Amino acid sequence: MEVNYELTADDLAALTWHHSQTSPLMRRYYWVGLLLPPVAYLLLALLVFGTRQLSYYLFPLLFSFIYVLLFPRLRRRRINSYVRRLVREGRNKGTLGPHRITISREGLVDATDVGEAKTLWAGIERVEENADYVFLYKSALSAYVVPKRAFRDAHQCGQFFAAARAYQQQVAAGYIPPSAKSPGGTGGGHLPPTPHYNDRALTPVERLFDDDSEGQ
Repeated sequence: MEVNYELTADDLAALTWHHSQTSPLMRRYYWVGLLLPPVAYLLLALLVFGTRQLSYYLFPLLFSFIYVLLFPRLRRRRINSYVRRLVREGRNKGTLGPHRITISREGLVDATDVGEAKTLWAGIERVEENADYVFLYKSALSAYVVPKRAFRDAHQCGQFFAAARAYQQQVAAGYIPPSAKSPGGTGGGHLPPTPHYNDRALTPVERLFDDDSEGQ
């Protein structure tokens, strides 16, 4: 299954934002950044004014409310600005610009203007998505970014995501792609003789893509 698209700095910023929203460590930093300043400000106001004049707390409460309301938007804007500045520091050939991602049982191939890189599914840690992107993580900090705008419709995007996740989960469960087998092993596109995999029925996604490596 193949998809073509143009990768931009905004797409890289979207990866950084997605990671900041899904990583346990980054989420802890997010909540600390969101709650610590207004709580500290209110505690300072309590130490200064005590409980004598509650009207003195009107401004601290208003500030805290506005801060909590604007913090997510300002944080995302800061991330976007940071990524764009980093992008301007290099030529970024092979990173920004046209990409052609092809997925099969054997792995993922990313073709750009300057070369082609192949990653086996064993090298993909997880496959995630949000409203606008599919992310195929190579490590905790890097991923292939596939914009959903590159697909013809939501159905095609859903097929791509489901196939990529199925391939990655098969390898994580012990399935060995045909190209990685010994010469005497099972040939192209068929299930390996591992009981925990071979004894169960194929899922609809696995049946859909079972023979794709033979056709390529």
